[in-house]
Amino acid sequence: MSDFLARLYAAKAATLVEEEARESYFDLEARGLERRSERRPFATALRRARGPAVIAEIKRASPSVGLIARNFDAAAIASRYETAGVDAISVLTEADHFLGDLAYLDVARSNSTRPVLRKDFLSTPYHIAQAAAHGADAVLLIVAGLDDATLRALCAEASRYALDTLVEVHDEEELQRALAVDAAAIGINNRDLRTFETDLRITEHLLPSVPAGRLVVSESGVHEPGDIANLHAKGARGFLIGEALMRAEDPSAFVDELKAAAARA
Repeated sequence: MSDFLARLYAAKAATLVEEEARESYFDLEARGLERRSERRPFATALRRARGPAVIAEIKRASPSVGLIARNFDAAAIASRYETAGVDAISVLTEADHFLGDLAYLDVARSNSTRPVLRKDFLSTPYHIAQAAAHGADAVLLIVAGLDDATLRALCAEASRYALDTLVEVHDEEELQRALAVDAAAIGINNRDLRTFETDLRITEHLLPSVPAGRLVVSESGVHEPGDIANLHAKGARGFLIGEALMRAEDPSAFVDELKAAAARA
């Protein structure tokens, strides 16, 4: 695990007592279980997408580029993504480095009919219960930040709430660990969290090691239609796009362009 990732997980763990004082695990668990029937199937939406599946991210800032959206309105962004015809929405909820908020999950769900993914540095059953209670349909689990036992336990916990899991990897060893759990989708992160550099060849390199039929999402570094066209042709089904869509003047035109480029490839 990189030092940066270790700090993020440590900081997340340090807030647990404060968070549990605001919302108890048992309250979140009850609410999350009550909402099982409301889940919008995340993996199914990606598989049924017309062409490459676009997961549009609600992302206020990031450690690599700083502030992305000065006039940030999560409701308006979710509505724009809905209009643009994206296939799912990812919501960053980490507060310190990404300026996210758990409330953005509720907002995204209320302003869109698309499945909603909670993207954060999740490591405990409490975090999964939070996601379930606040309207998520899926959760991101990062292999680099979790041991095998915890990864399996969190996948099982997500299943209790009918949440899909997007299990994120960056190299071959992490991929093999991810394939050993019952993940709805495998996310390949093109960003090296030690240097913050992105390299789309990470997805290209790992795709041949993914068994046929497994759902693959390429994450980070996708900025141009040609990026999607190339990776989609090689087997990536979904694409998690944050900064490029957040900065797009016309998200609808951008999404149309991405899908059209893949169709031409």
